[in-house]
Amino acid sequence: MPPTFAKLLFRLSLGIAMLSLFGLFQGLGGIAASSWGWMIGAGLVLAWIAHGRIEKPAAPGDFARMLNDRQANGPRDASGQAPDTESINRDRQTVTVIGLSGASGGSGMGRDWKWHVALKPWRIKGERLQTSELEVCMPGAISKKAFDKLQEDFQREQIVELQVVDLRDASYGNGKEAELAAILTRDATDEELLQALADRSKPFDIDIEGIGKLAYDPEEGHFIGTVAWAGSQVRLLVETDDREELCRYSDALRPLFTDATSWNKTIREYAADALLKEEHASLLKSTYRSLDKQQRMQKLVVEMLTLMEDGDFLASFAADEIADDLEIHALGNIPEGMLSMEIY
Repeated sequence: MPPTFAKLLFRLSLGIAMLSLFGLFQGLGGIAASSWGWMIGAGLVLAWIAHGRIEKPAAPGDFARMLNDRQANGPRDASGQAPDTESINRDRQTVTVIGLSGASGGSGMGRDWKWHVALKPWRIKGERLQTSELEVCMPGAISKKAFDKLQEDFQREQIVELQVVDLRDASYGNGKEAELAAILTRDATDEELLQALADRSKPFDIDIEGIGKLAYDPEEGHFIGTVAWAGSQVRLLVETDDREELCRYSDALRPLFTDATSWNKTIREYAADALLKEEHASLLKSTYRSLDKQQRMQKLVVEMLTLMEDGDFLASFAADEIADDLEIHALGNIPEGMLSMEIY
Protein backbone atom coordinates (compact mmCIF):
# COMPACT_ATOMS: atom_id res chain seq x y z
CA MET A 1 0.00 0.00 0.00
CA PRO A 2 1.45 3.41 -0.92
CA PRO A 3 2.44 5.33 2.23
CA THR A 4 0.37 8.44 1.33
CA PHE A 5 -2.82 6.39 0.83
CA ALA A 6 -2.12 4.46 4.04
CA LYS A 7 -1.85 7.69 6.02
CA LEU A 8 -5.13 8.97 4.51
CA LEU A 9 -6.95 5.71 5.35
CA PHE A 10 -5.54 5.80 8.88
CA ARG A 11 -6.83 9.33 9.49
CA LEU A 12 -10.22 8.61 7.87
CA SER A 13 -10.69 5.47 9.97
CA LEU A 14 -9.88 7.30 13.18
CA GLY A 15 -12.38 9.97 12.16
CA ILE A 16 -15.12 7.37 11.65
CA ALA A 17 -14.39 5.86 15.04
CA MET A 18 -14.48 9.24 16.83
CA LEU A 19 -17.73 10.30 15.12
CA SER A 20 -19.26 6.94 15.98
CA LEU A 21 -18.20 7.31 19.60
CA PHE A 22 -19.75 10.79 19.69
CA GLY A 23 -23.03 9.36 18.35
CA LEU A 24 -22.99 6.62 20.98
CA PHE A 25 -22.67 9.17 23.78
CA GLN A 26 -25.67 11.13 22.48
CA GLY A 27 -27.88 8.75 24.39
CA LEU A 28 -28.99 6.59 21.48
CA GLY A 29 -30.00 3.16 22.70
CA GLY A 30 -31.01 -0.21 21.44
CA ILE A 31 -30.33 -1.03 17.82
CA ALA A 32 -28.92 2.44 17.14
CA ALA A 33 -26.36 2.10 19.93
CA SER A 34 -25.40 -1.29 18.63
CA SER A 35 -24.88 0.15 15.13
CA TRP A 36 -22.69 2.89 16.52
CA GLY A 37 -20.67 0.28 18.38
CA TRP A 38 -20.12 -1.73 15.20
CA MET A 39 -18.96 1.44 13.40
CA ILE A 40 -16.51 2.22 16.22
CA GLY A 41 -15.06 -1.27 15.97
CA ALA A 42 -14.78 -1.17 12.18
CA GLY A 43 -13.09 2.24 12.27
CA LEU A 44 -10.53 1.10 14.83
CA VAL A 45 -9.76 -2.11 12.87
CA LEU A 46 -9.23 -0.15 9.66
CA ALA A 47 -7.02 2.35 11.52
CA TRP A 48 -4.91 -0.51 12.92
CA ILE A 49 -4.45 -2.06 9.44
CA ALA A 50 -3.55 1.28 7.83
CA HIS A 51 -1.10 2.21 10.58
CA GLY A 52 0.80 -1.01 9.98
CA ARG A 53 1.13 -0.10 6.32
CA ILE A 54 2.61 3.36 6.83
CA GLU A 55 6.31 3.36 5.92
CA LYS A 56 8.49 4.80 8.64
CA PRO A 57 11.47 7.02 7.66
CA ALA A 58 14.88 5.46 7.98
CA ALA A 59 16.82 6.42 11.07
CA PRO A 60 19.98 8.49 10.60
CA GLY A 61 22.99 6.34 9.84
CA ASP A 62 20.91 3.38 8.57
CA PHE A 63 22.30 3.61 5.01
CA ALA A 64 24.23 0.33 5.29
CA ARG A 65 21.16 -1.56 6.56
CA MET A 66 19.03 0.04 3.83
CA LEU A 67 21.57 -1.14 1.25
CA ASN A 68 21.54 -4.70 2.65
CA ASP A 69 17.73 -4.75 2.63
CA ARG A 70 17.69 -3.56 -0.98
CA GLN A 71 20.05 -6.38 -1.98
CA ALA A 72 18.16 -8.97 0.09
CA ASN A 73 14.87 -8.03 -1.56
CA GLY A 74 16.37 -7.94 -5.06
CA PRO A 75 15.16 -9.80 -8.18
CA ARG A 76 14.07 -13.42 -8.03
CA ASP A 77 13.87 -16.06 -10.74
CA ALA A 78 10.73 -17.97 -11.76
CA SER A 79 11.16 -20.44 -8.89
CA GLY A 80 11.27 -17.64 -6.35
CA GLN A 81 14.98 -18.11 -5.67
CA ALA A 82 17.47 -15.23 -5.59
CA PRO A 83 19.97 -15.35 -8.50
CA ASP A 84 23.43 -16.80 -7.94
CA THR A 85 25.55 -14.00 -6.50
CA GLU A 86 28.42 -14.96 -8.80
CA SER A 87 26.26 -14.09 -11.78
CA ILE A 88 25.78 -10.54 -10.52
CA ASN A 89 28.07 -7.91 -12.04
CA ARG A 90 31.39 -7.98 -10.18
CA ASP A 91 31.26 -4.18 -9.80
CA ARG A 92 28.40 -4.60 -7.29
CA GLN A 93 30.74 -6.36 -4.85
CA THR A 94 31.88 -4.45 -1.79
CA VAL A 95 35.44 -3.15 -1.97
CA THR A 96 37.56 -1.22 0.49
CA VAL A 97 39.04 2.04 -0.75
CA ILE A 98 41.45 4.42 0.93
CA GLY A 99 41.94 7.99 -0.21
CA LEU A 100 42.50 11.64 0.54
CA SER A 101 39.13 13.25 1.21
CA GLY A 102 38.36 16.53 -0.49
CA ALA A 103 35.11 18.38 -1.06
CA SER A 104 31.95 16.97 0.54
CA GLY A 105 28.40 18.21 0.28
CA GLY A 106 24.94 17.45 -1.02
CA SER A 107 21.40 18.77 -0.98
CA GLY A 108 18.01 18.06 0.47
CA MET A 109 14.86 19.26 2.14
CA GLY A 110 13.14 18.35 5.39
CA ARG A 111 14.24 14.89 6.51
CA ASP A 112 15.54 13.74 3.10
CA TRP A 113 19.16 14.71 2.42
CA LYS A 114 21.73 13.30 0.00
CA TRP A 115 25.44 13.41 0.82
CA HIS A 116 28.66 12.71 -1.09
CA VAL A 117 32.41 13.08 -0.66
CA ALA A 118 35.26 13.16 -3.19
CA LEU A 119 38.48 11.19 -2.76
CA LYS A 120 41.58 12.23 -4.71
CA PRO A 121 44.01 10.52 -4.97
CA TRP A 122 42.69 7.13 -3.87
CA ARG A 123 43.22 3.40 -4.29
CA ILE A 124 41.44 0.11 -3.84
CA LYS A 125 43.22 -1.20 -0.78
CA GLY A 126 46.30 -3.11 -1.85
CA GLU A 127 46.25 -1.82 -5.44
CA ARG A 128 48.05 1.08 -7.16
CA LEU A 129 47.23 4.73 -6.50
CA GLN A 130 44.64 6.41 -8.74
CA THR A 131 45.05 10.13 -9.48
CA SER A 132 41.53 10.58 -10.86
CA GLU A 133 38.65 11.54 -8.56
CA LEU A 134 36.37 9.03 -6.85
CA GLU A 135 32.99 10.42 -5.81
CA VAL A 136 31.34 8.36 -3.06
CA CYS A 137 27.61 8.95 -2.59
CA MET A 138 25.22 8.00 0.20
CA PRO A 139 22.86 5.39 -1.33
CA GLY A 140 19.75 6.65 0.48
CA ALA A 141 18.32 9.76 2.10
CA ILE A 142 19.42 10.78 5.59
CA SER A 143 18.22 13.37 8.12
CA LYS A 144 19.53 16.94 8.18
CA LYS A 145 21.16 16.18 11.55
CA ALA A 146 23.04 13.21 10.08
CA PHE A 147 24.00 15.28 7.03
CA ASP A 148 25.43 18.07 9.21
CA LYS A 149 27.39 15.53 11.26
CA LEU A 150 28.99 14.07 8.12
CA GLN A 151 29.85 17.54 6.87
CA GLU A 152 31.51 18.30 10.20
CA ASP A 153 33.45 15.01 10.15
CA PHE A 154 34.71 15.59 6.60
CA GLN A 155 35.35 19.35 6.74
CA ARG A 156 39.16 18.91 6.62
CA GLU A 157 41.43 16.96 4.32
CA GLN A 158 42.20 13.57 5.80
CA ILE A 159 43.02 10.01 4.79
CA VAL A 160 39.85 7.94 5.03
CA GLU A 161 39.09 4.27 4.57
CA LEU A 162 35.62 3.41 3.22
CA GLN A 163 33.69 0.35 2.10
CA VAL A 164 31.90 1.05 -1.19
CA VAL A 165 29.74 -0.85 -3.68
CA ASP A 166 29.05 -0.42 -7.40
CA LEU A 167 32.45 1.08 -8.21
CA ARG A 168 32.12 2.30 -11.80
CA ASP A 169 33.15 4.94 -14.33
CA ALA A 170 31.72 8.35 -13.47
CA SER A 171 28.71 9.56 -15.47
CA TYR A 172 30.82 12.59 -16.44
CA GLY A 173 34.54 13.42 -16.41
CA ASN A 174 37.41 10.94 -16.16
CA GLY A 175 36.94 9.67 -12.61
CA LYS A 176 34.98 6.96 -10.82
CA GLU A 177 31.90 6.88 -8.60
CA ALA A 178 30.50 4.46 -6.04
CA GLU A 179 27.91 4.07 -3.28
CA LEU A 180 28.94 4.23 0.36
CA ALA A 181 28.52 1.05 2.43
CA ALA A 182 30.51 1.96 5.56
CA ILE A 183 32.97 4.51 6.94
CA LEU A 184 35.77 2.40 8.42
CA THR A 185 38.11 5.14 9.66
CA ARG A 186 38.89 8.81 9.12
CA ASP A 187 42.46 8.38 10.37
CA ALA A 188 43.98 5.84 7.98
CA THR A 189 47.69 5.59 7.16
CA ASP A 190 49.21 5.23 3.69
CA GLU A 191 52.69 6.46 2.72
CA GLU A 192 51.77 7.69 -0.76
CA LEU A 193 48.63 9.42 0.47
CA LEU A 194 50.51 11.03 3.36
CA GLN A 195 52.98 12.44 0.81
CA ALA A 196 50.10 13.69 -1.36
CA LEU A 197 48.58 15.40 1.68
CA ALA A 198 51.93 17.04 2.48
CA ASP A 199 52.35 18.21 -1.14
CA ARG A 200 48.85 19.63 -1.21
CA SER A 201 49.45 21.72 1.88
CA LYS A 202 52.47 23.66 0.56
CA PRO A 203 52.71 26.14 -2.35
CA PHE A 204 54.86 25.52 -5.41
CA ASP A 205 55.41 27.03 -8.88
CA ILE A 206 54.98 25.35 -12.24
CA ASP A 207 55.99 26.70 -15.64
CA ILE A 208 53.60 25.82 -18.49
CA GLU A 209 55.24 26.02 -21.89
CA GLY A 210 53.65 28.66 -24.11
CA ILE A 211 51.52 30.04 -21.29
CA GLY A 212 53.67 31.10 -18.33
CA LYS A 213 54.45 30.42 -14.68
CA LEU A 214 51.66 29.62 -12.23
CA ALA A 215 51.75 29.17 -8.45
CA TYR A 216 49.73 26.61 -6.56
CA ASP A 217 47.64 28.17 -3.77
CA PRO A 218 46.96 25.42 -1.17
CA GLU A 219 44.38 27.50 0.71
CA GLU A 220 42.23 28.05 -2.39
CA GLY A 221 43.11 24.76 -4.07
CA HIS A 222 43.94 26.16 -7.53
CA PHE A 223 46.76 27.50 -9.67
CA ILE A 224 47.09 31.24 -10.34
CA GLY A 225 49.58 33.65 -11.88
CA THR A 226 50.08 36.66 -14.17
CA VAL A 227 50.83 35.90 -17.82
CA ALA A 228 51.22 37.78 -21.10
CA TRP A 229 48.12 37.60 -23.28
CA ALA A 230 47.14 39.56 -26.41
CA GLY A 231 49.71 42.30 -25.78
CA SER A 232 48.91 42.87 -22.11
CA GLN A 233 49.22 41.18 -18.70
CA VAL A 234 46.25 39.20 -17.38
CA ARG A 235 45.62 37.11 -14.29
CA LEU A 236 45.29 33.42 -15.13
CA LEU A 237 43.47 31.00 -12.81
CA VAL A 238 43.20 27.26 -13.41
CA GLU A 239 40.42 25.57 -11.42
CA THR A 240 42.19 22.42 -10.24
CA ASP A 241 44.56 21.33 -7.48
CA ASP A 242 46.09 18.51 -9.53
CA ARG A 243 49.19 18.82 -11.74
CA GLU A 244 47.93 16.29 -14.30
CA GLU A 245 44.60 18.11 -14.63
CA LEU A 246 46.49 21.42 -14.88
CA CYS A 247 48.38 20.08 -17.90
CA ARG A 248 45.21 18.60 -19.42
CA TYR A 249 43.24 21.86 -19.04
CA SER A 250 46.17 23.85 -20.43
CA ASP A 251 46.53 21.58 -23.47
CA ALA A 252 42.80 21.78 -24.24
CA LEU A 253 42.84 25.58 -24.02
CA ARG A 254 46.22 26.20 -25.66
CA PRO A 255 44.62 27.83 -28.76
CA LEU A 256 43.43 30.60 -26.43
CA PHE A 257 47.10 31.53 -26.01
CA THR A 258 48.65 30.58 -29.36
CA ASP A 259 45.99 32.68 -31.14
CA ALA A 260 45.48 35.20 -28.34
CA THR A 261 44.91 38.27 -30.56
CA SER A 262 42.11 36.59 -32.50
CA TRP A 263 40.45 35.23 -29.34
CA ASN A 264 40.72 38.61 -27.62
CA LYS A 265 38.80 40.20 -30.51
CA THR A 266 36.21 37.38 -30.58
CA ILE A 267 35.57 37.66 -26.83
CA ARG A 268 35.22 41.45 -26.87
CA GLU A 269 32.98 41.50 -29.97
CA TYR A 270 30.68 38.92 -28.41
CA ALA A 271 30.53 40.81 -25.10
CA ALA A 272 29.87 44.17 -26.81
CA ASP A 273 26.78 42.74 -28.53
CA ALA A 274 25.57 40.51 -25.67
CA LEU A 275 25.68 43.30 -23.09
CA LEU A 276 23.05 45.29 -25.00
CA LYS A 277 20.51 42.47 -24.82
CA GLU A 278 17.40 43.27 -22.81
CA GLU A 279 18.33 41.16 -19.79
CA HIS A 280 21.69 42.94 -19.40
CA ALA A 281 21.22 46.46 -20.77
CA SER A 282 19.40 47.85 -17.73
CA LEU A 283 22.41 46.99 -15.55
CA LEU A 284 24.83 49.08 -17.58
CA LYS A 285 25.76 52.73 -17.25
CA SER A 286 23.85 54.95 -19.69
CA THR A 287 27.16 56.40 -20.91
CA TYR A 288 28.25 52.91 -21.99
CA ARG A 289 24.94 52.04 -23.67
CA SER A 290 25.17 55.19 -25.81
CA LEU A 291 28.51 54.18 -27.36
CA ASP A 292 28.84 52.53 -30.78
CA LYS A 293 30.15 48.95 -31.03
CA GLN A 294 33.82 49.84 -31.57
CA GLN A 295 33.77 52.18 -28.58
CA ARG A 296 32.06 49.53 -26.45
CA MET A 297 34.73 47.01 -27.45
CA GLN A 298 37.50 49.44 -26.42
CA LYS A 299 35.99 49.66 -22.93
CA LEU A 300 35.90 45.87 -22.62
CA VAL A 301 39.37 44.99 -21.31
CA VAL A 302 40.00 41.37 -20.29
CA GLU A 303 41.77 41.39 -16.93
CA MET A 304 41.46 37.72 -15.95
CA LEU A 305 41.11 34.31 -17.63
CA THR A 306 39.86 31.22 -15.79
CA LEU A 307 40.55 27.81 -17.34
CA MET A 308 38.13 24.98 -16.53
CA GLU A 309 37.56 21.39 -17.63
CA ASP A 310 36.25 20.26 -21.03
CA GLY A 311 37.73 23.27 -22.84
CA ASP A 312 35.63 25.86 -20.98
CA PHE A 313 37.06 29.25 -20.06
CA LEU A 314 35.81 32.43 -18.43
CA ALA A 315 36.99 35.90 -19.51
CA SER A 316 36.52 38.55 -16.79
CA PHE A 317 36.41 42.23 -17.70
CA ALA A 318 37.39 45.43 -15.91
CA ALA A 319 33.89 46.83 -15.28
CA ASP A 320 34.39 50.29 -13.74
CA GLU A 321 33.41 52.13 -16.92
CA ILE A 322 30.62 49.74 -17.83
CA ALA A 323 28.53 49.12 -14.70
CA ASP A 324 28.50 50.05 -11.02
CA ASP A 325 29.45 47.38 -8.45
CA LEU A 326 29.02 44.46 -10.86
CA GLU A 327 31.25 41.71 -12.22
CA ILE A 328 31.13 40.99 -15.95
CA HIS A 329 32.23 37.64 -17.41
CA ALA A 330 31.99 35.93 -20.79
CA LEU A 331 31.87 32.12 -20.89
CA GLY A 332 33.44 30.37 -23.87
CA ASN A 333 34.61 26.98 -25.02
CA ILE A 334 37.27 25.65 -27.36
CA PRO A 335 36.31 24.68 -30.01
CA GLU A 336 32.63 25.79 -29.67
CA GLY A 337 33.29 29.53 -29.28
CA MET A 338 31.48 32.02 -27.05
CA LEU A 339 28.53 30.67 -25.04
CA SER A 340 27.02 33.20 -22.62
CA MET A 341 27.43 36.33 -20.50
CA GLU A 342 27.37 36.39 -16.71
CA ILE A 343 26.71 39.66 -14.88
CA TYR A 344 26.28 39.83 -11.11
